[in-house]
Amino acid sequence: MSIFKKKRKKKTEDYIYLDPELDIEAEFKKRRETEKNDKVFDEISKLQYVRTQCQLMSESSDYINELKKEYQSVNSYLMDIQVIEAQDDEFAGELKKAASEILKIRENRHKYIRETPKLSKSRFEMFEKYGDEFPAALVDFQNDEKYGEAVKHDMRVLEAEKLNLKEEIENSGMRRVNIRNISIVSLFGIVGVFIIFFASGRLNGDNGMILFMVVLLLAAVYVLLIFFMLRRSAYRMKTAEKKLARAITLLNKTKIKYVNIVNSIEYRQDKFRVKNSYELSRNYEAYLEEKHREEKFRNSAKELDEASYRMAELLSGLNLYDAGIWSSQLEALVDEDEMKKVRNELGTRRQKLRDRIDYNMARIENARTSVMDMVKKYPKLANQIMDIVDSYE
Repeated sequence: MSIFKKKRKKKTEDYIYLDPELDIEAEFKKRRETEKNDKVFDEISKLQYVRTQCQLMSESSDYINELKKEYQSVNSYLMDIQVIEAQDDEFAGELKKAASEILKIRENRHKYIRETPKLSKSRFEMFEKYGDEFPAALVDFQNDEKYGEAVKHDMRVLEAEKLNLKEEIENSGMRRVNIRNISIVSLFGIVGVFIIFFASGRLNGDNGMILFMVVLLLAAVYVLLIFFMLRRSAYRMKTAEKKLARAITLLNKTKIKYVNIVNSIEYRQDKFRVKNSYELSRNYEAYLEEKHREEKFRNSAKELDEASYRMAELLSGLNLYDAGIWSSQLEALVDEDEMKKVRNELGTRRQKLRDRIDYNMARIENARTSVMDMVKKYPKLANQIMDIVDSYE
């Protein structure tokens, strides 16, 4: 065999290798089931879309009905405004007067509610409890305080007088002691003079006798003077002691009066929970003011009912859609600018309702178009689609 001889290439063929254990019939059935499930799922999705569009139409329809009711209500309020503004001047004046009166009464009532009471609730109740005792209780309290001050002043006067009398008695005692001591010294002095005169012999003769008599006379006068001074001092001392006893008696009586009046004042302080009659007077004035304000508040309720009744009677003759709503729109009945503002707000509100109605109607129309397109596009599902539509009607 020659080495230059060409080798022939082997011819190759393509083959499909199958798994000998593969169930061809089962695999084919499985693929058919998968295609069928995909088809069912697609139908369910389409029907679910139709159901969603029907639900949207139902909800929008209900919403439109609510919007139409509100729209009609707003329109009726606008017609009421036209009816009110069309009335003559006489009717408008009466209506404005009634509305102004209601506004004024309400403002006064709100002012009363907002104001801080000048008297606490407990003190007000206290005056209500003892109301029958006033104003006599206040006058008695003031008189007790005045009397207490007078008694206190008398006590101070009597106390001062007692001290002065005690001092005077002490001074009188000391004065008597001094006079007695001086008299003893003087007595010894006189005796000494006599002894000197006797020893010197000056008492002899007529001149001596005259000198003796003169000295004796002076001694007698001096003794009488001392005697009267002692008597006077004793008299003053007894008089001072009597006055002192009287002052002490009066002082004790005055102290008893003071204790009694203080007890009376303290009782009133505890009873009315005050420090003095001035505070009680201020509280009583505040109580009278609160009482007056409370009475005015109660009367204003009656006045408010009367004014509201007059206004309601005026509006009832106009056959309005809602006459009661004007009790909360009193400013509009009084001020033309406020009425214009209310009218503009209602007009704006009506337009917004109209826009929302149109928007939801457009949503319904779009949903209806989508459903009809589904019927045309998938005629096999037409019956099912229409059943869904009928279930929402």
